[in-house]
Amino acid sequence: MAPEISSPERLTGDTVILDKIEQPEPTRRPSRWEINAPRILLGLALLIIVIAPVVLAVVSGSISIPHNDAWSYSRIAQEFGRTGEIHLLGWNRSALVGQIVVLGPLAASITAQQLFVALLAGVAILACYDLLAPTIGRLPASAAALVLAVWPELGLLGTSFMSDVPALAATLGCLALGRRALTGSSLPLLAGALAVGLWGVAIREQVLAAPVAVLLAALTISPTPVRRGALSWRWSVLALGAAFGIGLLAFEGWRRSLTGDDPPAPLPDGPVLPDVLDVGIRGYFLLAIAVAPAVLAVARPWRWRPAALLVSAGTGALALLVWHDYHLGGFLMSDYLLPSGPYPAVFRGERSMIGDSVLRVLVLLAMVSGALLAGLVVERGRRLPPLLRWFALFTVAGLLGTRAAGQTVFGRYLIVLVPVLLLIVLAGREEATGATESSGAGDRVRRGLPLGRAGVLAGVVAGTFLAGLSLFVTAYGSALDAARWHAGERLVAQGVPAAEIDAGFEWSGYYSPGGVEYAPKGAVRLNWYSNKFAKNPPCFAVASSPQSEPNWRLVRTVDYREYVVAGNARLWVYETGHCAPR
Repeated sequence: MAPEISSPERLTGDTVILDKIEQPEPTRRPSRWEINAPRILLGLALLIIVIAPVVLAVVSGSISIPHNDAWSYSRIAQEFGRTGEIHLLGWNRSALVGQIVVLGPLAASITAQQLFVALLAGVAILACYDLLAPTIGRLPASAAALVLAVWPELGLLGTSFMSDVPALAATLGCLALGRRALTGSSLPLLAGALAVGLWGVAIREQVLAAPVAVLLAALTISPTPVRRGALSWRWSVLALGAAFGIGLLAFEGWRRSLTGDDPPAPLPDGPVLPDVLDVGIRGYFLLAIAVAPAVLAVARPWRWRPAALLVSAGTGALALLVWHDYHLGGFLMSDYLLPSGPYPAVFRGERSMIGDSVLRVLVLLAMVSGALLAGLVVERGRRLPPLLRWFALFTVAGLLGTRAAGQTVFGRYLIVLVPVLLLIVLAGREEATGATESSGAGDRVRRGLPLGRAGVLAGVVAGTFLAGLSLFVTAYGSALDAARWHAGERLVAQGVPAAEIDAGFEWSGYYSPGGVEYAPKGAVRLNWYSNKFAKNPPCFAVASSPQSEPNWRLVRTVDYREYVVAGNARLWVYETGHCAPR
């Protein structure tokens, strides 16, 4: 009688060999936090980037007035909303039209314009999450969306009709739809991605990097649907690419037929390499601040390879050189994060938003995060999907080429690269599992991020600092812009023609008779923009600090809340002595 065998055996002669039966690892049910955390983080991101800025703009009154360069965009949009026609004003370097025509008659309202942009800020956050989640997971992707939302420049940009946020939403929307199209080899989704990309190009030309990257990635993948072969897929992609190209050429031909476009930028007459390097280096450290919360949370340089450590150390040395050359005030390539506040050149007077201590924290954050980010890029950069690899390459090349052509590149143009860097930073480790019968080679399995308490605490502190700074900058800029505008409106109510008031660049542009019309040589210039509008020097001027110009007479001072609901600040209103006889 054979003995009972309690476990599976294989008999060979007199030897009994017990086979190991691999028991499947028990499936761990996700905790309530893991289920709800992505929703919580996304909700917090939308609160910071949409709800809080809109509330500040409504309370301050800045929701219904133009800001910075957007005086031209709002004015063009209002004309379109009333008449259905596009009339350019000589101050509209970006393509612009895409963010106007979708509003239809609502474009006649500045408030509707800016609420539309605020909604697009929310779309950009959700598109960032959708783009990254399949690669890095839901929780890291929602954390990435929150990191993007706390970038301090976005609050003001999201409550004005500037083209930065619409371009960001179009870019990330195109990439997110493109990623879905590539994953499922879906031609309808690919067509949708290209349509969103074309709309984005109609807002700002730099968005072109996104649809081109989608097309190139689509041409290099192996299609998955059973009923569609590789040959028919590639011919379909080429057909969609041709349709996109025809649409792009048609738009450009129509746009360039409009009168009143900006004059061509003069080509630089000297060496361009220093300017290109300036944009590349300082822009990198600005991006390092944007992704600092994620970098500080996950970076573990003691686990890096020697190459990553070497690059990180070199980047740290470069940061010290930038500090030496630019010092505290010029380190950051931003016209929003300045001691004097956002876009200080658009009106007269001195002001102070952040002190040297806050600026030092920002610069230190840029230096530390920049050095760690360089090591992370070396360690994990190869994990970047081809779609985002193409997009990053074209975007960087376009920005550097723009600077080489003599045009200004602002720090806010770099925001589109933040999700790319966040994917690199937050990508989990990949490990080989060994050969399998199905593949014959080792499979790759993504492991979770190696998070430590100290790193997470540093990331939370950095993120909280940037979120607080974002609300601070938004409140300060909203309050000051509204106070200047309302001071100008008070003069108008007293019978002063709006075109004879200087309450800032946006006021002068918005109320100029024909947009930008350069004044003749020899005309009196009170500031850098006074010669851009062919009119007499302003009769009244609003300033944020006392002025000592000859023949200027103080008319009144205006007190306002410096941060919308807190703080006290003052404006000075002067009669300039240049009033035209009435």
